Amino acid sequence: MALSKKTSADPSDPIVVPSSGLRVTVSWCLVGALAALALAPWVVVALVVLRPPGDARQGDGRKPLATPAVLPGGWPAKGQPGPWGELEYVPISIAPPAEFMVEMEMSGDVKPWYFPGMTADQVRAYLERIELTPEQKSRLLAGLSPAPQVNGVIITPDPEVVKALSPEARQRIYRWLGAYNQNVAQVNSFRITPSEYEQRLMRAAIPEAARQLVRQLTYREERYAFFADLPLVLPLVAEEEGRVQLLKALARQTSALIRLRVRQDTDVDSLAEYWGRGGRTKELRPLLECLANVRGGQVIDVVHLLPGFARRRIYTYPRPSNAPLAVNQDCHWTSLNFFNDVPDDRFLNVQTVTDVIERDYYPVYGSRLLGDIVLVVVGDTAIHSAVYIADDIVFTKNGSSWSTPWMFMRLDDVKGFYPRDGAVEIQFMRRNEL
Repeated sequence: MALSKKTSADPSDPIVVPSSGLRVTVSWCLVGALAALALAPWVVVALVVLRPPGDARQGDGRKPLATPAVLPGGWPAKGQPGPWGELEYVPISIAPPAEFMVEMEMSGDVKPWYFPGMTADQVRAYLERIELTPEQKSRLLAGLSPAPQVNGVIITPDPEVVKALSPEARQRIYRWLGAYNQNVAQVNSFRITPSEYEQRLMRAAIPEAARQLVRQLTYREERYAFFADLPLVLPLVAEEEGRVQLLKALARQTSALIRLRVRQDTDVDSLAEYWGRGGRTKELRPLLECLANVRGGQVIDVVHLLPGFARRRIYTYPRPSNAPLAVNQDCHWTSLNFFNDVPDDRFLNVQTVTDVIERDYYPVYGSRLLGDIVLVVVGDTAIHSAVYIADDIVFTKNGSSWSTPWMFMRLDDVKGFYPRDGAVEIQFMRRNEL
């Protein structure tokens, strides 16, 4: 099996661990208790829903969401009861702060397409299997040239040809490009659920011509609409505010606030055991006891029950200006650091990730527990990892892009987030000492 540091499997440089087949590719009374759990960062999270849009606060190199919104629909919804207790979900829509978008490069230049380890003949043969017009093939191949820096070739595409690609051809080419880290736009494509897509576009204050071009350049991958051609649209949006609104519309993600309901007859010891994994049971029990002693019971946001690493990051984004470190804080770095008070940046290294998974984790086939690592596997390649929280909820960082937050998602939604060829299998791994 393989782990990928990107949004799709990278066949170019596998590292194999022979003993298990694991392969890594270069591819979220009472006041006192809360204080003991470092409440301060989560006052900020609670205020996210209450404060006016645009009131962004800074902390630990990240900012909370600039424009969160609670979605309608008869919420909160109740989750499946389990050892985690009674959960309630309130969906929220989150987008990066406008300040982060101003920091990023908004170039209108179309980037080359990289094909590491491939020859010109191999690229030509692949393009022959895609439904392109003879003129499109000819003009794409005219931009083909050697790329010694990746031991392969590149295509510098004609922007007009890229605009004219059919959705089917774009999907096939971009899935292929997304297998290689060098193709940043395709690896970190914007993903929008179709039910929200048109509403987001219409809400963005951008010229109609730009809106139409976004529609034209969008392609589908299972349950998501994908968009990877921002440089082609930016020249049509001259004002900075318009560009920021376009980016917020494209980057917005659906997550959830998750609340635990504690009643007077709740088994507090069982809750403390579940949520206190990683040596935190004694920390959490006083808080849970306080909640159970409130007449009629009480609810608490589960972020208060998570290890510090996740509490500090849930619903936040890495700073674009912190690159390259921030852009390497991907799903694996996030998953393996879940129980660490101080992040271990050795997990930025693909070989270290391989070694640690092989040495310190074992497969789980029964009941899942807080902190188990969730691997999204296609064939022998894990195209994504996340951290199991409860019910069917995971803590995830979907890719290495600045535009993807640390957030909660349903596992089924995570599975549909990644373009792939082949059926998806979910595997759970648990750290040996937990």
